[in-house]
Amino acid sequence: MKFVADPQKIYTLNDVLDEVVRAQSLYKLGKFEDAYPLIKHAAGTFDFLATIGLTGPNLNKPQYKAVYMLAGDICGELGKFEEALTYYKKHHFFNLQINHDFRDSEHVTLYQFRNTRNYTLNNLKNNQITLVDPRVQNDIVDSPVFSWLDTLCGNNAQHKKHLKAFKASFDYLRATSFCTDSLESRAIENTLMWAHYANCHKGICVEYELGKKDFSSNQTGTASLLRLMRIKYINPNLESETLDFTNPETKLNIRTALATKSMDWEYENEVRMIAYTPTEENKFVQCTLETPNPIKAIYFGVKCPLQRKSVIRAIFRDRPEVVFYQMKINPKNIHRLTYEIC
Repeated sequence: MKFVADPQKIYTLNDVLDEVVRAQSLYKLGKFEDAYPLIKHAAGTFDFLATIGLTGPNLNKPQYKAVYMLAGDICGELGKFEEALTYYKKHHFFNLQINHDFRDSEHVTLYQFRNTRNYTLNNLKNNQITLVDPRVQNDIVDSPVFSWLDTLCGNNAQHKKHLKAFKASFDYLRATSFCTDSLESRAIENTLMWAHYANCHKGICVEYELGKKDFSSNQTGTASLLRLMRIKYINPNLESETLDFTNPETKLNIRTALATKSMDWEYENEVRMIAYTPTEENKFVQCTLETPNPIKAIYFGVKCPLQRKSVIRAIFRDRPEVVFYQMKINPKNIHRLTYEIC
């Protein structure tokens, strides 16, 4: 039996969980005022337990998620928007504690195609990547969770006033896209990626080797995190894979919600870095990488201007480990690219 200290008394975790059950029952009855002090006390206890990392058979991730979700729902129904938003943010933090695709990797090699504008150069100089609101990406339904929020979210909810705060809690998702080698070819040989994301071959491709701190990190105090997930590509022509948000029975798990795209995008072979940044309001967030010297190579596009190459080389003047390559059209197969050290 675990015990938790309180200024008024000593009580057990079972007492706290009983409070949650009572608050849930009162919520269902629409007695939000009565439920509020119970769930506020229980959520405060869970806040404390989260800071000391207490887990066990009586306390696990689903319980954290459920308590913070209920706290958000109750506060939302009472019109306590900011308090509800705070609880929903904590719910997302625990909901995103997923077994991501690279959980067993200490390092991962990724590629990112970029133009050579100033913000790209600043990223290179400052050892940063830019995370963006997925809704500014070029896929209009990236990520599916936002289409779900506009359609199915709250369809079966018993009470509705909390939905405003719940939907707002998704505004703190940020992402950036990388790609990886496929079984058939290397990422840097992908002419579509060069055309679409590297300014029609005038830009660059950056090769990163990221350590685990850069793709599997948690900050409990701010409820922020980073995860790395492979995009799953689905066939929208198959009924079994269609995301029908007119159908209340459509299920949306975390992977589907944040890392699913149509097979139209399959050529990208995308790996997505997903962040939850509850203290950031900007749609563009600069993330400083923890890995020392994560950039291993720079590939210059076929049409990359000499002046831009010089600027980029200067950034890495004191970084001899960074290798530079020049992309070229392969004369033996003109629809494929080749490259050489330059």
